[in-house]
Amino acid sequence: MSEKQAFDTHLITDYPKSKRKLGLKIREFSILKENCDNKDNKAHSIHISPYGLEFQVPESFEDGTLLKIDVSIPNYWNRKQQYVEYARIDTPKTFKILAKVV
Repeated sequence: MSEKQAFDTHLITDYPKSKRKLGLKIREFSILKENCDNKDNKAHSIHISPYGLEFQVPESFEDGTLLKIDVSIPNYWNRKQQYVEYARIDTPKTFKILAKVV
């Protein structure tokens, strides 16, 4: 069995062009109906990379909490077509992420 590695924030902060500011909507994720009324917290990214996302939001979340994050990436679907052949009829306005607070 492999040993669990410690989370390294330098993988996110030192990634090239990671300081891009993107609009985010963040809410606590829960499958329970009583928690579905959570309001979205608006925020922006501080660092974003394939290794993770760093952001500030007015509300605090405990370690281990699951978050539903909607990332607004301008012209995402047009940019994606530069790298792969992709013909999608509906183009979502946000890129959805399920993340764990560490």
